[in-house]
Amino acid sequence: MASSGTISSSGIGSGLNVSQIVTALMDTEKGPLNSINKSISKDNAQISAYGNISSQIASFQSSIAELITPSAIKATTASTSSTSVLSVSNDGTALSGDYKITDVTLASPQVLTSNISNTAYTSISSSIGTTGSITITGTTTTTITPTTYTVAGMVDAINSANISGVSATIANLGTSASPDYQIRIVNTSDTAATIALSTTSSVADFTGLDFVNAAAVTGSLKINGTTVTRSSNAITDLIPGLTINLVGTGDSTITVAQDNSALSSKISAFVTSFNALDKSLKDISSYDTTAKKGAALYGDSTINSLRREIRSIITSTLGVDSTTSYNRLSQVGVSFKSDGTLSLTSTTLNTAISANFNKVASLFSGTGDSTDSSTLQGFAYQLNTLLTNATGIDGLITNRKSSLQSEIRRLQARADQEQLRLADLQQMYQKQYTALDKTVASLNSMASYLTNQFDAMSNTQKNQ
Repeated sequence: MASSGTISSSGIGSGLNVSQIVTALMDTEKGPLNSINKSISKDNAQISAYGNISSQIASFQSSIAELITPSAIKATTASTSSTSVLSVSNDGTALSGDYKITDVTLASPQVLTSNISNTAYTSISSSIGTTGSITITGTTTTTITPTTYTVAGMVDAINSANISGVSATIANLGTSASPDYQIRIVNTSDTAATIALSTTSSVADFTGLDFVNAAAVTGSLKINGTTVTRSSNAITDLIPGLTINLVGTGDSTITVAQDNSALSSKISAFVTSFNALDKSLKDISSYDTTAKKGAALYGDSTINSLRREIRSIITSTLGVDSTTSYNRLSQVGVSFKSDGTLSLTSTTLNTAISANFNKVASLFSGTGDSTDSSTLQGFAYQLNTLLTNATGIDGLITNRKSSLQSEIRRLQARADQEQLRLADLQQMYQKQYTALDKTVASLNSMASYLTNQFDAMSNTQKNQ
């Protein structure tokens, strides 16, 4: 009798590949887990997309910040008709106007100089005596005792004391052949302050070291005909927003004018930033017909709603009151093109700014007062409010991200449970098919034994 065939063994002769069978069965069982993990990946991608949008929104808000605040948008420039008399710098808040500055006299600090007519110091190492101290009285009182009683030692001691506003120097008032060094002490911090010197021992201890005092001189000028005095040549409190540095005597006119180019640049940046944000919102919620695949937030109602609200503000019409004359962006050259992007006609904008700077500015900032009707709040102000609310604690984007995070936690809990189920199922399959493997192996062994027995009986019969 022909021996019966058997399948190749997976290790114990049964012919069953238990590992392959269990793997195939588990791959089928992993369908629900794969679906859960796919949902988690999708939710994570959406959270990441919302994060990117939030960053884009923050960037847009940063770019329009100066258009929102009236004081920041009304920037000015300042110039002077005579730089030999004064220089001027403007922090942007000074009000427009002309300021006639006349009869300038410079302030000068108090200066104390050692009297070289008493004793000639031919070297910075010349001795000034052997004992004694100097007391300098200004904003504080400091007693100075030199470590080395020389001209240089005295200067070094004064400077090392770090007395606010006080410095000492050495100058040679003689010649290189016949030097005569002088100590000079100057109050550098405030020309109205005074320095008093006194020795704590007799002057004779300082070998002719006494001082000549040149008192501080208060500066003065006339502004539009009115005389004012200042103790410093750097004046910060005369015209709000301006720092004036007096450099010489004479007359000069300071002109403060509206900075039209600054406003134009801010509005141009507004248009550029708007298009960047709008493109981000569009791209993240679009569908690629070529790849036949939607973006991370394709069809997302939150993004679609936010984009509609933003574009609705841009095309809206503001209210008009005594402070405004423009109520649509198109009136100053800002409008949508056929492709949906925002464009700027510079000539229209610059003409409007030149005609009425403040009213163009108010088109963006409005009053900035939250108690006013929203129709009087400028476009930049309204957009900033909308976006702040969207990304705030209870905003649309924040709530959507929180909802997705909660969904991920729920899905992860399901995935963990599914993992446990699959582990138990794999263990069960492993036991079942291992047992079957052994049973088939046993049957194969028995079949082989019976075959051998039949063959033996057949051979015996043939030999008889």
